[in-house]
Amino acid sequence: MEKGEVLDLQDSNHMTLVRAGLGWDVDPKAGDVDLDVSVVLFAQGGKEIGAVFFGNLAEFGVEHSGDNLTGEGAGDDEVITVSLDQIPADCDQLVFVVNIYSKGTTFDRVSNAFCRIMDQEGSELARYVLRDGLGESGLAIARLFREPGGRWGFQALGVFCKGRTWKDSVPELRAICQKSAREFQLRGQGTTTFSSGSTRDYARSPSVPVAPPPVAGSPRGGSRGCALQ
Repeated sequence: MEKGEVLDLQDSNHMTLVRAGLGWDVDPKAGDVDLDVSVVLFAQGGKEIGAVFFGNLAEFGVEHSGDNLTGEGAGDDEVITVSLDQIPADCDQLVFVVNIYSKGTTFDRVSNAFCRIMDQEGSELARYVLRDGLGESGLAIARLFREPGGRWGFQALGVFCKGRTWKDSVPELRAICQKSAREFQLRGQGTTTFSSGSTRDYARSPSVPVAPPPVAGSPRGGSRGCALQ
C-alpha cells in the first residue's frame, strides 16, 4: 500500500477492537533516543477532543500501557488498546503520531518506521513502511477514520510534522484531519504489505496489488515499536 492509500475495515462495525503496531530503527550514532507514540482524537472539522499517551494512559476507550524509555529489545515496546465500540460518538478520526522527545534528534536518524493494523484476533491486515526520513521531530504515520455505515478505515499518512510532543504537533494534525482520505491517496515513498490468514472480509483500495505476507519473527535490529490492541 502506497502512502495515502486506505484499508477499508468492512467488518469493523462488528469488531470490538483493532490492533495497530508502530516501530522504527534508530541510527546507532544517534545514541539513546526517546520516541513517544500518542493517539490524538479529533471531531469533524478537526476539533481536538483529547489524546492518550504516556501521561494519560486511559480515556475515550483507548488505553496506553505506559512509556518505554529505553526502546531496547525486539518486538513492540508500547501497547495501546482501542475499543472501537467505546470511542466517543463525536470522534471522527484517531491519528497516530510519533514524536522524538530527545532534543536535537530528528527523523533523519530514524529508519524503517512502520505502522501495521491487526484485527482483534491478532491477524495482521496491513503494514505501511516509511522509507524516507526528514529533519523533523514529529511523524503522523497513520489514522483511523469513520466511514459511512459505521465502519472504520485505516489510512497510511507518512506526514512529517513539527513538535517533540503530540501537543506541539496538533496544528499540523488538525490540518491533516480537515482533508479527506481521497486527498491523501497520492503516490508516496512507503509500502504496505497486506497479510493473509484472516477469515474476515476486509477490503482495500482496488488499485493496490497485494504483496506477500511478511515473514513472521523477522528481526528489526535495535528497533522499538508500539502495538495498539
